[in-house]
Amino acid sequence: MKRLLILLILLGSVYSAYAKDFRALNFGEPCQDLDQYEMNEGSILGKDFTGYHYNFENVLFDRQAFITYFCDTENKFIRGILRYGFESTEPAKEYFETISPQLSYKYGDPLVTEDEDEHFGMRAFWRNQNSSILLSVIESHSGDGKTYVGINFVPTHN
Repeated sequence: MKRLLILLILLGSVYSAYAKDFRALNFGEPCQDLDQYEMNEGSILGKDFTGYHYNFENVLFDRQAFITYFCDTENKFIRGILRYGFESTEPAKEYFETISPQLSYKYGDPLVTEDEDEHFGMRAFWRNQNSSILLSVIESHSGDGKTYVGINFVPTHN
């Protein structure tokens, strides 16, 4: 009986973590308590913590991640990004291949998958009732020589 109770508690916590559109929030919810949520999850405050976007760092999907919440002028959540930096393109592509099945497990088969083109690296796109999710590999345009794997979450507009 005790094991069943523990299993139910664990399943409930996993379900509630996945019930939100992006980590702590659903689209349109107030951004006011993000820092407290992220600190409770073990995140540290990231650079450029300013009015309409909130940056954190944490280990997600077994790798250091940059987490950004974008909020509108009314401080309501409108977009979320997870970003992972790599020193070169090949490890970023490998990470894309590792993380894509994890997203497919949660969101189903991607609607679109694309190999590299002249503007973007690899891309995969999912869509559900609330969210559109884009997984991509893209080289930095800032001149730092890095390649990034990004997961963008935006609201689905019907």
